[in-house]
Amino acid sequence: MFITYSGKTQELLIMLPHLDKSLPVILLTSHTSYETCEFIKHRPDTILLPAPIPEPEKTSFGVSAPTTSTTVALALGDALAVAASKEMHTSVASVFARNHPGGAIGAAARLPRTIKDICIGWCDIPEAPELGDESPGVDLLRAGFDSPTGWVRVQDRIASPSTIRGIDKHDLSKSLGELPDALVSKISMLSLYSDTTIRQAQDILNNMQSSPLDEDLACGPEAIVAVMENGEISGVLEVGTVLDHKC
Repeated sequence: MFITYSGKTQELLIMLPHLDKSLPVILLTSHTSYETCEFIKHRPDTILLPAPIPEPEKTSFGVSAPTTSTTVALALGDALAVAASKEMHTSVASVFARNHPGGAIGAAARLPRTIKDICIGWCDIPEAPELGDESPGVDLLRAGFDSPTGWVRVQDRIASPSTIRGIDKHDLSKSLGELPDALVSKISMLSLYSDTTIRQAQDILNNMQSSPLDEDLACGPEAIVAVMENGEISGVLEVGTVLDHKC
């Protein structure tokens, strides 16, 4: 396919002798007649695809620039691509979704379905090697505000955004060892598989919250869910985040 508004673009005319004459050629141009197009005089068997515009381009914006014709060519090119894809595939939408990232439109269409889709990746949580049980609570607060995710890893334990924000001003000078609820170990997290749907996770957590007789199953909104994949933690979530998510 050749795209030339004038129908006589020299760069394209120079290419013609190097193309196999058995190959079909489609020309997207402003010309509506075979007789007026210079390109077709060099390749008479060309398939003409007219894309005229109603006024000279220099009239549109006052400069001799291919703005209007380029816009028309893009629109017709997209229409042609869609038409051709419908001839080639029974389900254009599925093929498109498989081969195109989708951009903002695609992202909006791909609503999160599993807890993996909404969790904070374990690798995205910064470590704070300078923190330990003797560190004051204010240092954990600073680390939380410096963290892009709001989460902080301290050795083999983790602090969630809600927990960090909830540190009382009277506890800022206390050591983390004196604040047992500030850091949660992996073994104390609630584990769910990464392919658990958000709806399923909400049902599970709601059932756990409604079981006051079993203290091991009780979980508040600040409790941490470990998203498990292949036996390892791939991400984390606060219980409140899961329960508040709109499915």
